[in-house]
Amino acid sequence: METKIHERLLRHLMLTFDRCFSGPNQQWSVVELDYRLQFMLALIEGERKETNYFPPLLSNMNGHMSSPAIPMGDPFVYVVSLIHHLKNQFATLYSKNVRWSNEEKNRWCSQDERIEHYDLLIFSYQTKNLSIGIHWNVTLLKEKQFAICIKAKSNDKIDIEIPLGLWNINEHTNDFFVHLNSFQMDMKILINILCQSIAF
Repeated sequence: METKIHERLLRHLMLTFDRCFSGPNQQWSVVELDYRLQFMLALIEGERKETNYFPPLLSNMNGHMSSPAIPMGDPFVYVVSLIHHLKNQFATLYSKNVRWSNEEKNRWCSQDERIEHYDLLIFSYQTKNLSIGIHWNVTLLKEKQFAICIKAKSNDKIDIEIPLGLWNINEHTNDFFVHLNSFQMDMKILINILCQSIAF
C-alpha cells in the first residue's frame, strides 16, 4: 500500500513540476498550485478524521462487489466501460453522499488517440450540495496502454488536475479493485479539499 502511495505521489510531483516550469499558457495559477500542494500533503498524511466528510466504509464492503466484466477488442469500448464501472462503484460505496448527474453535462467524445468524458459529480453533506465538473482525459498509447488524467472544477473557479497514471488494456479485471481504491482515494481527497475551501 505504501508503494502505491509513493507511486501516486510521484505522479503528482511530476505533473506539478511540468506545469510550474512549462510555458505561460500551461502554468497553473497560485490558487491551483495551492490546491495541488494540499492534495499532495493529504496523500502524505493520509485521511484525517477532522477533515473527512465521508462516512466510514463497512469492512466487508468489497466482499459484496464483484469484478466487472469489461468488454475487450475496441479500446474505446474498454475505456468507456472501465470509467463507467469506476464511477458506479464509487457512487455505490458512498451512496449516501455521492451521485453522478444524469443531465446533459454527461457526454463522451473521441478523436485520434484521445477519449474525453465530461460529467458532473454531486456530493451531499448534511444539508449542502457540492457540484464538481469532472473532465476525464484519456490518451491511448502503444502496447495496449492508456494514460488517464482528470480535471475537476467547482463553482467554475477551482480547477484541479489529478493524474491517475498508466493503465493496461488486458483480458483480466483482477486489477480493477486496485484502480478503484486509487480512484476512490483521489476523489475523497479532492472532495475533502473542495469542501474545506468553500467552508462546507
